[in-house]
Parts: sequence; structure tokens; C-alpha cells
Amino acid sequence: MALVSLSECGELYCGQSSSVAEVNTDGRGLPYFTGPEQWDGSRLHINKWTEHPKRIVPEGCIFITVKGAGVGKMFPGMAGAVGRDIYAYRVNEAVEFKYVYYAIKFTIEQIVAQAKGDIPGLSKNHILDHKILLPSIQQQRRVVAKIEELFSELDKCFESLKIAREQLKAYRQSFIKHAFEGKLTRGWRSVNSQTVEKLLADIQVEREIRKPKKAIRLKTGQHDPSLAPVVPEGWTTDHLGNLNVEVFDGPFGSHLKTADYVEAGIRVIRLENIGRGKFIDGKRSFVSEKKYQDIRKHTVVPGDIVFSSFVTEAIRSTLVPSHIPFAVNKADCFGIRFFGKTTNAKFVQLFLQSRNAFRQIEGMIHGVGRPRINTSQLKEVVVPICSPVEQARIVEMIDVLFSRIEAFDSAIENGFTQISTLRQSVLKRAFSGGLVPKDAADEQASVMLERIRAEQKEGESKKRRNSKNGKEAA
Repeated sequence: MALVSLSECGELYCGQSSSVAEVNTDGRGLPYFTGPEQWDGSRLHINKWTEHPKRIVPEGCIFITVKGAGVGKMFPGMAGAVGRDIYAYRVNEAVEFKYVYYAIKFTIEQIVAQAKGDIPGLSKNHILDHKILLPSIQQQRRVVAKIEELFSELDKCFESLKIAREQLKAYRQSFIKHAFEGKLTRGWRSVNSQTVEKLLADIQVEREIRKPKKAIRLKTGQHDPSLAPVVPEGWTTDHLGNLNVEVFDGPFGSHLKTADYVEAGIRVIRLENIGRGKFIDGKRSFVSEKKYQDIRKHTVVPGDIVFSSFVTEAIRSTLVPSHIPFAVNKADCFGIRFFGKTTNAKFVQLFLQSRNAFRQIEGMIHGVGRPRINTSQLKEVVVPICSPVEQARIVEMIDVLFSRIEAFDSAIENGFTQISTLRQSVLKRAFSGGLVPKDAADEQASVMLERIRAEQKEGESKKRRNSKNGKEAA
């Protein structure tokens, strides 16, 4: 086994970008690869082409991202043109391609650690000077075969965990559906009843007490009746805006600018904080007390619902958590605040996670690049209504189930982590010589390297001769 640099067992093509005008999306010219976003983990997607390639690479290369946030991400490449953020490393035919691919993958962090600059970047030499252990070609093939055998078993485990996670999501949605169809509390309702008329009257009274001059009801029947929630006897439905509620957006444009943010102060809730039924506390933004006084009408407090106006595959909404005493909701983060005792905010927030709520809002979405709804449309969503006591009971039952689902989901996430750790363990054993036994009859790696060096030397001589002949012909 020999310690060799990548320059000794392959060649590197440094990417060079075509101009924006030279790139198309309708298949004219060569496939054009610009970054790791074209790799989905198992397949390279061709979604750009160019008839004016600046750097063409052959089939059988390893693509390595050398600039930006994706620096160090690598994946199998294909023949085409590459932009400046991609370098293509072609493994010498005398060496096993997959062995080198796995060897680089195992040690890629050593290469990434050398990235320099405000926008991290790798140079040609960072890659070509990187060293890997290279055994005989026969041993390389045995190592690759064993790696792929073990990875195949790990892939099966990975797929099983993915299926389990999807089943959890389906079960979660099924439980929500049953909850808001009144099926979970059917037995309770048989001995505890309240008339529909009484429910609606209580809501209207609360609204009139809070804002007697503004207690105007939205018109019913504005949407396809088939989209309205299916509710049991004793329940009813109504537009969200007809409840004892206030729906409001955050400050727009110059009212809250990037320059207004400070290191600490009054919390600002942004789109990044709103998950699907979860508050994501990772990204924290603040404004000063002075700035807050200018935009305080956009205040949200614990128990308010915050709702993302951008709706794609599902609705993102959650409750403001108790550890944030008050905050400002940013533009496109709608605030939903209930007053009185007739409506449980969490009951409504859980309903907004249902497929029924999504189907209603799906029909309201406008905008192509960033599909969204506005506050008026949100008020038109039809929600189920039952007694406050039954709402609380349903919320409690859902909370118990969701805590169990989250425990299962955490176990699944741990499984994914373990699979990732096992993959690295397999590679570590492979490149420390402990994965497969050696065979004394194998050709020595040094012999193979001498052959590669001779081929490289001959190739360089041929290039010089061709260059000289070209100049003489000119």
C-alpha cells in the first residue's frame, strides 16, 4: 500500500463559467453543471445547458464543489460543461474509480479545512496535493465490493426508517382528521351536549362586547361546500374571521428594515421560526426598545398563533411559546389572536395542520415565485366549532398522541444518525486496511504507480510535440 497524492492517480479539470446569456434550459448544447443543488443524493439532474462551454469534462469524473456554502460537497459527475464552482477529478483508468471516490469522501473534511476567504474556496492544489492510501488494484476492487455490500445493508435500514417516518406522518394526519370530525370525543359528547345556536350566540356576544361597532360577520358560502370540514351533530362551522379573533400582519417595507436589527432587545418572529406545528427557535432576531415602540401594534404574545403566509406543500403555523413574553411578528408572519373563552387557540392551530385546512387555503394561493395568501383570505378559512370544553378535551388527546409520535420520530432520527456513523466506520476500516484481508499474490501498488507515471509522462510529451507541430504549421 502506498501513500499517494491525487495528482499521481488522476487529473483535475477546473470549472469555468459561461455567461448567463450563454446558458439555456431547453436542452441546447452540452449539459451544464454549476453546483451541488443539481445532485439529489442519488442522481445528477440536468436542468441547464450551454452551447458555449468554457470547460468541458469527460465521462467518469468526480465532481467536487470548491466555492461557497457547499464547498466540499462531492458526487459522481458526467460528461458536459462545468462552471467555476465545480472541479472535476478524473481517475486514471489503471485505478479503481469507486475506490478513489470513497477514499476522497472519507477524507474530504481534510480538504475542506484548507478552504480560505470570506466565501470559502478551494484551490487546484488543495485537491491535487491531497494524499490517499492506494493498495494494489486487486485489493482496491475487494475493498469497493465489501464497502458496497455493507452500504447496501445500511441503505435497506435507511429506507425502512424513511417508510416508518412517512407512516408516522400519515398516522398523525389520520388522527387529526378524526379529531376534527368529532370521532375522538363521540362518547363524551353523548352525555355532554351544547346546541349549535348556543355556540354561535356565545361567540357573537363576545365579539360585540369586545368591538361592538366592528362585529360584522363575513358572508358564508364563498367557497366550494365540499371543502368545508365535515362535523358531527352538535358542532358547526364558520369562517375564522367570524370568531372572536384578530388577524394581523407584521410591519412592511421601511417600517422594519435590515438596519433595524440589533444583537439583543425585543424579539422579532420571522418565517424561519414558524414550523409545521412547531416553533423553531434557532434563528433569533431583535430590535431595540426604541424601534419596538414604533411598531408595537404588531406585538404577539404567548398563546397567539403565528402563521406563514407562504404556503407550498403544507401550512406552517405554531403558537408563540411561553418563554417569549412578547415579540413583533415580521411581515408575512400573520398573527392570530383569540379573545374570550369561546375559542381555544391551540384547537384552531391544530386544525390548521389538517389536510382539510390546507385544501381550503390551496385554492386561495396567489403568486408564482412565492405562493402566498393574505390576511383577508386567511379569515375566510372555514373552521369547525364545538364547545370550549370539548375543544380542550380534543387538544389534550392530540397532545398526548403527538408526544408519543415525537418520541418515535426522535428514535427514527437517532437511527439515521447511527447509519451515518456506521458508514463512516466502514470507510475508516476500509482505508486503514482492516475491512478485507490482503493477498500476497497481488501486484504491488508501486508497480501500478510506475505504470501510471510512465503513461502521464508519455501524455505530457505528446502534448508538447503536438503544441510544437502546431506552432511550426502556423
